[in-house]
Amino acid sequence: LAEADSLDDTEWARLVAAAPAQGRALAQTEGYFRAEVSVAADPRDARRILITLVPGEPATVGRFTLEFDGDLARAAERGEQQALDFQAKLRSDWALQPGQVFRNGNWDGAKAQTLSALRAEGYAAALWTATAAQVDPATNKARLFMVVDTGPRFLAGDLVVEGIERQAESNVRQLAGFGLGAPLTQKRLLDYQDRLQKTGLFDQVAVIYDPDPAQASHATVTVRVHEQSLQQATVA
Repeated sequence: LAEADSLDDTEWARLVAAAPAQGRALAQTEGYFRAEVSVAADPRDARRILITLVPGEPATVGRFTLEFDGDLARAAERGEQQALDFQAKLRSDWALQPGQVFRNGNWDGAKAQTLSALRAEGYAAALWTATAAQVDPATNKARLFMVVDTGPRFLAGDLVVEGIERQAESNVRQLAGFGLGAPLTQKRLLDYQDRLQKTGLFDQVAVIYDPDPAQASHATVTVRVHEQSLQQATVA
């Protein structure tokens, strides 16, 4: 700060007094919920302070509960094995398993990974409706509770082709490999895109669909292509 804006003794004392709580809060983001923080002024210079932080043992995950709402939950309730297996896989792939250190970064990453897995399987509107993490100071264990609403599973509807000028649109449609009502999984769309690229007819290909939950049962799949030029010359 400029000399004219320097802190007065009252403000300086307030900042020094707040430092331990801030230090403990920062340590908690890395999983250290038993951190001890102390602040001492340098006897030779009152404006120079030493902050000592002893982190202690990091908190670890004790248990976690992952529940589902939406189409995936209803399919599992009907006893559909594919839905039951997918729920089990999401739980087994959860990135913060019991015994692992509970860090804020890992917590956020685990939630993002689960949403990504759901969206890859056609649940494009999946979102978290409840997430909670409670750390018991006595045991230094974290209990995690999450509820994810998968929303509807998106199924293929109309196929719209954009960018065709010289090639036959039927060639693009025939390479889809799926028809009306097929789940719009990430793998299915990427495979379709890859088949189009391997034809050598297009230098740009994108296969997308509109993630509007209201249209999930008949989602429009849009194929955007840019054709290769008719002639190419290579000089050597």
